[in-house]
This record gives sequence, C-alpha cells and structure tokens, in this order.
Amino acid sequence: MWEQATNYEDPGMTDSRTPDIELRVEYLYYHAISIYLSGTYDYHTHWREPGITCAPILPRSTIDWHVFEILRLSRELLSLGAAGVLLFFPLRVAGARAVDVGSRCDILDLLHTVEKRGFVVAAAFTADLSELWAG
Repeated sequence: MWEQATNYEDPGMTDSRTPDIELRVEYLYYHAISIYLSGTYDYHTHWREPGITCAPILPRSTIDWHVFEILRLSRELLSLGAAGVLLFFPLRVAGARAVDVGSRCDILDLLHTVEKRGFVVAAAFTADLSELWAG
C-alpha cells in the first residue's frame, strides 16, 4: 500500500511550488489507520497465543515510524494552514501507541496548537490522552 501511495506522488503532476495538502492528509491517515488496525489485534490476547501467525500485528519499530510520521505530517499541515480538525483522529491514534515521553509531549503540543486555533474540542483529546497515559 505504501508503494502505491508514493507512486501517486509525481512531481510532474503538480506545481512544485504549491504544497499538496490533500496528499499530506492522505499520508497522515495512511499512518494512523495502519497502526489503528494493528492495534485492534494487539489489544486482544487471543491473537498473541502461540501458534497464531496470521494476525497482522506490526512490530514496535514500524509503529514508532508511523507515530513519527503522524507527528511530522501534523506539523507540516498546521504550518500550511490546514484545519486542525483533520488531526484529531491521527493524533489520538498516535497517542494510544506512543511510548516515549518526547512523542507524547509533541502530541500534546500539537493538540494545544489546534485548540489555540479555535478547535476547543482538542482539550477533550488532551484530557483523554493524559488519562490514558496515567493509567
């Protein structure tokens, strides 16, 4: 799937001076959905029993890469003026899978930026993630 998405990004198809916000949103959601779907199997113990090899569970390094890309793309999109509401699902998913303090702080910073831009519901996401991380 990643190869197909990157093949779509052809510099000759768009004006190279104009950032392709829609393509960045697509990549953002690709990363979020990838770790979200993997998480549906990670959280259920019967998929991790010996002998079960068919569950599409991503390795930690791949999850970390997806989280990193969600953070990078979120920052890019905000700097390009994209609506912060587009970031709620990806940041919440990244927050559920982020294990290091740096990534968690970045997620909270992005949510605070979105909140300052008028999307006050970002505070609810901040509270939800803070509760998740405390537990």
